[in-house]
Amino acid sequence: MKVDFNKLKLSLINYLIKVEKYKSIKDLSNEYVTYLINDKKEYKILRVTIGYPVSSDNNIVKLKENLKNAKREKINVLNIAFSLETDDVVVEGTTVIIENEEKLKDKLSVYFSRISKIKIESENENTSENIEELSNEELFDILSNPSKSDNIKLKTAVARMKSHSVNSTIMSILFLIMPVAIGIASFFYFNDYNFGAKDLFFGATNRNLTVIGNQWWRILTYGFTMDSYFLYGQILGAFIVVLISFTAIKLSKYTESLVGQWKFSVSIFATYIISGLFVSVLLPSNDAIFSGPMVILAAVVGTLCVTTWSKKADPVVLFSKNRLVFPIILLLLAPFIITKYNDYVIIIISLLTSASITLLFNYDWTNPDRYLIFPLFIIIAPTLVSIICVFLPVASPATDLNFSIEALQMYLKYGIFSQNQVNQILENNGWYCRFAENGSLWWF
Repeated sequence: MKVDFNKLKLSLINYLIKVEKYKSIKDLSNEYVTYLINDKKEYKILRVTIGYPVSSDNNIVKLKENLKNAKREKINVLNIAFSLETDDVVVEGTTVIIENEEKLKDKLSVYFSRISKIKIESENENTSENIEELSNEELFDILSNPSKSDNIKLKTAVARMKSHSVNSTIMSILFLIMPVAIGIASFFYFNDYNFGAKDLFFGATNRNLTVIGNQWWRILTYGFTMDSYFLYGQILGAFIVVLISFTAIKLSKYTESLVGQWKFSVSIFATYIISGLFVSVLLPSNDAIFSGPMVILAAVVGTLCVTTWSKKADPVVLFSKNRLVFPIILLLLAPFIITKYNDYVIIIISLLTSASITLLFNYDWTNPDRYLIFPLFIIIAPTLVSIICVFLPVASPATDLNFSIEALQMYLKYGIFSQNQVNQILENNGWYCRFAENGSLWWF
């Protein structure tokens, strides 16, 4: 049976603070090591670690110096290490290795006579009991300085926000760096073309090109482009897109640490594909062009929302809800500001799909109930409807001269697609026009 050292460490620290009256030094502590002091005890400094403690620790030196200034007594250090293995490294003070819950009570009874009263609780149960007793000022301090919280899960999640994972690196490249690069290229080299045509040229998706034109690769690339159809100018629009990307990437680091790397990856990737397929197939309007990282932010928000459904007063839930406020406001206002109201459709689909996928990952499959139908329906229904609609015969769409045809003309001009390829797309759409060899459009 796997031993949860995080749970044991948290329970021990709570015992040492509440029963033995030690004081935790939060400025020096992190998720792997916690320092505690009590100048009235035989062991005035405690170092509780996950894994074997290091041999040279400047924090121990600092604590000893501070205590020596107050008293001239000998300062003993007790190291309590949660580990399955011992180490030959020589460390300062007495070291006790804890392998499991039974060993914890047995070995520490020599140093703490009341250790048998320790209550090993789950992380959520423990913090739920404590958080309800906190004042408003203390709750505000948790939200303002989560890294100083005693909740290991929260501290780990917040620490992940400052580092890059594989997922966040990929997302940064695809949904921040690429849109910015495309936006710069679009502004300097393709400024004479319509906004929607530029989006389609760089990989955005719509029904005319993706479904009817059989350019299914657009379902993979539509998020890599930058929305360029702005009401208040390209500079403001570019700022909004970068803000959306940056918010999505930062929130993804926190969310990934809560739900797990592979679960987060599956949830975001599947949501991206399902959402792109749905809007490409079911929104036939010529101006229904989808591009930019909006779908990614919505997917991350949907995934994180699932972690906030607990009714317990847990600091992780509290902090997660706090982190969701700005992204939700951004999702509500951004489509309105950039005048792309169709984006509300993909936002809703992305939110519901990612939340449903995450729910299924966390669902207790050993005890199924009737509520299981809801996430399954949300995932299966839009996917199945989209696939069915692909094969249904439909009337030819209205001639899309401003967006789809102009994007095809750009492909032909820059030699990306041949004359036969772009003309085949025109034929598939049922439009009575073709491109000549010189790139001009003729009608029949």
